[in-house]
Amino acid sequence: MINDIKLTSAMRNSLLNHQQIKDLTATVEKRLATGKKVNDILDGPVEYFKAKGLYDKADDLLKRKEGIAQGISVLKGAQNGITHASVILDQIKGLAEEARNASAAKKQKLQDQAQKLMREYDKILKDSSMNGTNLIYNEPNIGGSHVQNVPLSGSGHAMSIWGDDDYVYVAGESEFVSVYEIDDITGELTLTYYGGTQNSYDVWGDETHLYTVSQSNRLYLHEINRSDGTLSYTTYYTLGSSVDLTDVWGDDKFLYVANDTGGNNAEIIVLERHEDGTLTELDRQDISAVTTPAGSTGPAGIFTDGNHLYFNTTRDGVHVYDVDPNTGQLTWLDERDTFDAHEIKGDGVNLLVADGGNDVRSMRFDEATNTLVQIDADDLNDNVYSIALDGTYYYGATLTDGVEIYTVDDAGQITSVGAMSPPTVSANTRIDIWANGTHVYLANHENGIDVFDVRTNGFQMEVEFSDDTSQTIYGTNLNSYNLGIQAPTIDFGSAKHIDGFLERLDQAIAKTDTAAASYATDFALLQTRLELTEDLVNTHEEAGDKLTLADLEEESANRLALETREQLSLFSMTNSHQSVQNLIDILFGGGS
Repeated sequence: MINDIKLTSAMRNSLLNHQQIKDLTATVEKRLATGKKVNDILDGPVEYFKAKGLYDKADDLLKRKEGIAQGISVLKGAQNGITHASVILDQIKGLAEEARNASAAKKQKLQDQAQKLMREYDKILKDSSMNGTNLIYNEPNIGGSHVQNVPLSGSGHAMSIWGDDDYVYVAGESEFVSVYEIDDITGELTLTYYGGTQNSYDVWGDETHLYTVSQSNRLYLHEINRSDGTLSYTTYYTLGSSVDLTDVWGDDKFLYVANDTGGNNAEIIVLERHEDGTLTELDRQDISAVTTPAGSTGPAGIFTDGNHLYFNTTRDGVHVYDVDPNTGQLTWLDERDTFDAHEIKGDGVNLLVADGGNDVRSMRFDEATNTLVQIDADDLNDNVYSIALDGTYYYGATLTDGVEIYTVDDAGQITSVGAMSPPTVSANTRIDIWANGTHVYLANHENGIDVFDVRTNGFQMEVEFSDDTSQTIYGTNLNSYNLGIQAPTIDFGSAKHIDGFLERLDQAIAKTDTAAASYATDFALLQTRLELTEDLVNTHEEAGDKLTLADLEEESANRLALETREQLSLFSMTNSHQSVQNLIDILFGGGS
């Protein structure tokens, strides 16, 4: 049409070439400005998505790196806590050794100093928390969860339970002794041994020997194989011809046995413990020698807190005895006999008594007046028949809720703070309970053994390295109660008490050293993982950069080349225009 603009072929080619140069120049300018040759999907779909995957992986690894770094900080907090707490333990050990040859007045001062330092030891552990995680001090979780029920191997009933760092030992009516290994991670139980003595009312032991008492007045001695938990029966002692031996408990030097002699009487038997586990009887006393029982005494129990011996019966309350540290001779001090007492446990200051009825009672022994004083009674219809404690809470084995949880404050006041229920609650009064600071184990009579996890969320740490790999680091509860060296039990009054405490203290120091070594290994592992993750982040980013980054020198050269081409293109278009103009001049200029 006459109004259309027509370009010659030469002019059109020059224009297209100029436009292409402009596009290429814009691309080069963008690369020089951003430093990338692939800025979006339009710049190169294949390279873009490959690089995006590499960069996303690098970002994910950066997040993992932050988590690993936080894990290292938590381990540093634990290691620092152990380092400073270990200094306290060394100071306490020095005080105990000094007390060996000190005067009575000096011993008391050294004891007071040691108890003060031990409380400071616990405070150091408690303050060694990083970001809400504390790997060396656990305050049990009130809302503990039921994690396992273990049926008994035989057809009998679980009546007694006791444990150490590695194993749980269960005895009971029509049952042999069952030994279960404690899983270091989950706290769950795996049967490692079933055998030994049968029809045992109670079980107690130490690192090398296990003692059980039976319904046939026999006290059995077993040697513990620490490598696999198996028991080797050694010998037995016949401690009378009357009804039943119902309870056994021990300390560093003596073993104490409760004997239900039938009728209106019960007795305490004191035996010296020798290094090979064998025993020599030192003393026995009937409670009828000091009181008139209110009725049939029923099963009797024993507990010692390192200072005094407490003897409880189900019909005649609680009796307190002093034990001569050299001869094992008993001296009766006081009693509270207006209630039934099925079991008693204490922390060195407070005693908690399960009376089997509606009450749990807190008591204290007054050293000044040699009297046993009741402080409080919790009347919650709990039907508590057995007591355990872990340094923070008392756990009562009940016929109503399974496990009732209590606190006892500095004034001795009892507060019920929670409960944990097994799948089935026993209706039998012969139930027992044991706690180790992270788990609670209930010997639930006909229902076997129930395991509850009471660890707080901050007592373990999971560090993720990738979507598929991680490391879980579990806490080691190093509080003084869990190590058996809590302040109230420090007694420098006699060489026997000092020696016993030093033995427990050496074991505690060994455990803190083991924990420190374990965390050092975890620290080295996380440090290696941190360095690896940093390298992987760099590797992924470099791989992504190779797909997306521009060569700035090459792009600068391209820009110069394009500038030259652009000038040539402009010259070409100008030349094409001049050619057309010359033709017009020829056609029209000569005829004018």
